[in-house]
Amino acid sequence: MLHKNVQTFVIKSYECDRDFNLRLMSVFNQFQHAADMSAEVMGVGYEACRAKGLGWVGVNYRLRVDRLPRWRDVVTLATWPSGQTAACGIREFDMTDDKGGRLLCATSQWALLDTAKMRPVRLRQAFPDLAFIDERVLADDFGKLPPVARADFVKKITIDFDHLDFNDHVNNARYPVWGAQAVPADFYDAHAPEDIRISFRKPAVLGDTIVIETQMDGLQTRHQFLSLDRKMEFALVHIAWRPKE
Repeated sequence: MLHKNVQTFVIKSYECDRDFNLRLMSVFNQFQHAADMSAEVMGVGYEACRAKGLGWVGVNYRLRVDRLPRWRDVVTLATWPSGQTAACGIREFDMTDDKGGRLLCATSQWALLDTAKMRPVRLRQAFPDLAFIDERVLADDFGKLPPVARADFVKKITIDFDHLDFNDHVNNARYPVWGAQAVPADFYDAHAPEDIRISFRKPAVLGDTIVIETQMDGLQTRHQFLSLDRKMEFALVHIAWRPKE
């Protein structure tokens, strides 16, 4: 019988920002670690996929933040596969405090790729016994995100070694962080992300220069990650903000 993967841990100082809150990068890194451990138990982890010439890639994410845990807080993170389509698996994340109150949650969509051909593989074809728990933390169908209609702000980032993951692609956690930090400094200092939607399109690699075009409409921002010539789209991030308390 499939069970949720549950971990309890203490928030460490190096995982926090200058407000003593868990960094956005740390949130997504914790998600990745929990998903890796869950996938290993399910028999669809890194080594099992590699033996078949396969790999998991993120397609969509939605994160909802009620409040961020702080330095030294004890939190519990649960993750589980909640469903699947022909080509994608869906995975949930739920972080709670030491009293069981929800801190944040996320739902995500992952595709299984043939790493040599870089083409999607049907989940049932690769792993016919794949199971899931029919429970969602967010009712999201991962609909298409509208693109940036105008570039109110533009920022450029050149991909370096520290940005890469096992697949020599930019780590998924970078995109929401870079998007959130592509707004004016005074706005970022006074606000915090409340709801983040991410659509991953093409992987960026070492030496690429990413152009982040940002559209700001009050407390709603859109961030489009483009190649220098604007011909390739790497990702699209939508963020709903709230004032910091």
